[in-house]
Amino acid sequence: MVGWPVPRQPTVRRYNADQIARLYSRVEDIAVKREPLIAIPLAVSLLILSGCPLPNWPTPAGNPLPTSLKGYELYTWVDGSRTWFTLLPGTNRLKTPDEVFAGDRTVIDAAGWFAITVVGLDAVGEQLARLPDGAPVFVSTVLYPPGATLEVLATPESVMRRLRQDATELGLDLQFMQ
Repeated sequence: MVGWPVPRQPTVRRYNADQIARLYSRVEDIAVKREPLIAIPLAVSLLILSGCPLPNWPTPAGNPLPTSLKGYELYTWVDGSRTWFTLLPGTNRLKTPDEVFAGDRTVIDAAGWFAITVVGLDAVGEQLARLPDGAPVFVSTVLYPPGATLEVLATPESVMRRLRQDATELGLDLQFMQ
């Protein structure tokens, strides 16, 4: 009985800087000889191989966050002994409890929407460092567990002090909602 051939696993080649430089040189040679139908796909392939991001690809977790024209919203709440934070892009609408409350998560889509939920002041400081210099950040402390809507509370002094310190070091415009 003859079976289907087993497909080979694709191999991943790693290129060093010299190999990439030679490939770029080859692309230039092809482009000079007026062979654009070969040069363009080859150039795009080289960009992919060299690790350059292409438009509309999701942003890796450690990179700067997408720019938000309406600033950023940082929600904080206490669940027992842990302080949680959710960072979202600013909008003109109220957020729902489902958008704010979640376990640890980092969601960044190709369109630039994101939701990052972390535990602790150190973890939120790492996320604030990903925001652009001078970005407005609106901080709201909310009641947990939530009702049908978010109820804003006064931010604890220790959290407020640490967030202000981080914002000053990072050049962020931090505003507390009361």
